[in-house]
Amino acid sequence: MISCYQLSLLMTEFIDGELSDELCYEVRQHMMFCPDCRKEHEQYIRLLTFFHCHCTLQVPDEVHTELIQLIQEEYQKTFIKKEKKTKIKRPRRR
Repeated sequence: MISCYQLSLLMTEFIDGELSDELCYEVRQHMMFCPDCRKEHEQYIRLLTFFHCHCTLQVPDEVHTELIQLIQEEYQKTFIKKEKKTKIKRPRRR
């Protein structure tokens, strides 16, 4: 199964329908069990819906690319730290 970080990198391609069937299946499986990623997906959809309905301004590709990069960096700061803290420690064998 893919990690939250991997899913965050694939989110826009998933929403745009640009992923292979296999990756789409993995993204859906992950979101089925991960409320944080499901919430992130819903937020992306709401944001895109808002922009499609209310914005007629064309944003240059560079701005879009930079925005996605900033979102991913913020995601890493927020969720990757959380992921590392919640890793299960295996008991040591004696």
